[in-house]
Amino acid sequence: MSFLSGSADDFAAESEIDITLFKTILRKLDFKRTQFTKDMSEFSMGQKKKVLLARSLCQRANLYIWDEPLNYIDVISRLQIETLILEYKPTMLFVEHDEAFVNDIATKVCRISLNVKTGALSYGNAPVRYFGLIVCVDFCLYCGIICRSSNSRDDQRRTYA
Repeated sequence: MSFLSGSADDFAAESEIDITLFKTILRKLDFKRTQFTKDMSEFSMGQKKKVLLARSLCQRANLYIWDEPLNYIDVISRLQIETLILEYKPTMLFVEHDEAFVNDIATKVCRISLNVKTGALSYGNAPVRYFGLIVCVDFCLYCGIICRSSNSRDDQRRTYA
C-alpha cells in the first residue's frame, strides 16, 4: 500500500474509475471530504485499505477476489464494509480470518485448516495434497464465497468444515 500517493482525484483518474462513485464509496467508509485533497501517502494503513477496497468496488468485474479485506480496519469500518458488500451484492471470493464477518457476508464458506504440528493442510476432513497457494496462518483460513445467482441467501449458504 506504500505505492499510494497523490489525491483521490489523481488516483481515480489513474485507475480509470468513476470519481463520483469512488468518493461516494469512500464517504460511506467514513472519509471526510477534506481527505480527498490530501496526499494519500500520509494516510494511515486503514485509510489506504479503504481506498483500495473502494477502487475495487468501482471496477466492473464478474468476480471480485479480496485477500483479507479487514486487515488494518477498525470495528466501525468493518461494519461499513459489511454494509457496502451487502448493498452492492458483488460476486466475490475472499479470504478472511474474522469468522463472524465471513458468516455474516458469505453465502458459502470453505474452511482450510493447517495442522501446526504436522504442517498438513486439510479442506473439511480431507487432506489437501495439491494446493497452489502458500498459506501462512496459525489456525484456520476461511474462504468466503458470495454468489448472487439465486434469489435467497439462505438457499445459497453452505458451510464446508
